[in-house]
Amino acid sequence: MGVRLFFAFRHLTKQALESLLIILTMGIGIAVLTTVLGSYLSLNQQLHTYLQNDHYRLFSITGRGSENAPSLRSAPPISPDSAGEEASLDINLMDLEEVQHSLPRGMFAFHTQSARFNLHLPRKLDLTLIATSTGFYEFYQLSLVAGEWFVDDDIEEGNPVLIVSAELANDLFGTHNALGQTVSFESRGVSHVYTVIGVLEAGVGEYHTVYAPLGSPLFPGAHLHSFSVGISDELNLVQALEEVQGLVHLHLGGVAHVQSNLAQLQEELAIMKPILRNIGLFAAIGLVIAVINILNLMLARVLRRVKHAGLSMALGSSRLDIFLQFLSEAIILGMVSSLLGMAISSLAELWLQNTWSIAIHQVSMVLRFFISIGIGGAASFLFGFYPASQIMQMDLVQALRTDVGGS
Repeated sequence: MGVRLFFAFRHLTKQALESLLIILTMGIGIAVLTTVLGSYLSLNQQLHTYLQNDHYRLFSITGRGSENAPSLRSAPPISPDSAGEEASLDINLMDLEEVQHSLPRGMFAFHTQSARFNLHLPRKLDLTLIATSTGFYEFYQLSLVAGEWFVDDDIEEGNPVLIVSAELANDLFGTHNALGQTVSFESRGVSHVYTVIGVLEAGVGEYHTVYAPLGSPLFPGAHLHSFSVGISDELNLVQALEEVQGLVHLHLGGVAHVQSNLAQLQEELAIMKPILRNIGLFAAIGLVIAVINILNLMLARVLRRVKHAGLSMALGSSRLDIFLQFLSEAIILGMVSSLLGMAISSLAELWLQNTWSIAIHQVSMVLRFFISIGIGGAASFLFGFYPASQIMQMDLVQALRTDVGGS
């Protein structure tokens, strides 16, 4: 094998200009195809990663119009996150519970409101109090180290109960097991005492964030102008979106609108994928034309060395040895072209991003390497197999009588 490679390099260097042209032509074609195929595959992989993110697995149900905005008198005493929500949707907690019960397994309906409080304990502490429903912690899978989450009865009865983080419980009460401890919140001159019924596991949730049920004293408003539906990662997101749209229309009619980041992502992919496919198609056609031309060039090179092949067979080389000798030259050209194509692909991607600020989907070096080697190996086999097989089938006597020159 080492001797065969040595002679292959020797013959390639003797015809350096032709070899260089082949490598450049192949390298450019491989670079384009590597970038396009790599981007396409990485895009699909990244899409799968995106769809596991809560950002895409969360649908927002709002009103279609902004008319009939609620008056300040009917708003809760605390400024919730729902400021600016579409006012044409007006539901209560019972409606939200009904929607939750109608959803299939793995879908969770919830609404959140929040308020910030400054507690003057042994030290000043800023807390964010989030009021929500049971679907919130079921979707985010917030596990507890002690106690239990509030339930629908707590929401209906407006019980002032609280869930805190393990770190906050330890700082406030000196222990992670803070069940039964109380925290007082003051709003508009009125003090509201909440009782801790659950402590999040260490590392779960944020230190300054605590959770309470909707309908509790600080969040008595019964009117909701939006809510969210979280989708478990076990469900197909596209199918889930269709189901949610159907159920929302069934329960809330035409006033409700389902908003999803998934739709925007699908629109972007619908634009990018055809562009990548078309570029890849033209690059593939160009590479096929280049391979055909290179095949003719290789065939001409082989025919110039017919007498040399005849002498090799006369001295004891088998037809398989001759075949592998010429095929190895083609494969070497293909591998060098692959490495050149991979380098051009990487440099072109960096140049476009840094000079022209054109965002190209990042392709990992490992994926880029395998794509380049695969394309280069396949192309070199195609333009090397036929010429090598032709000379292998040539008659020994005829080969020795051939006057075609070449070394």
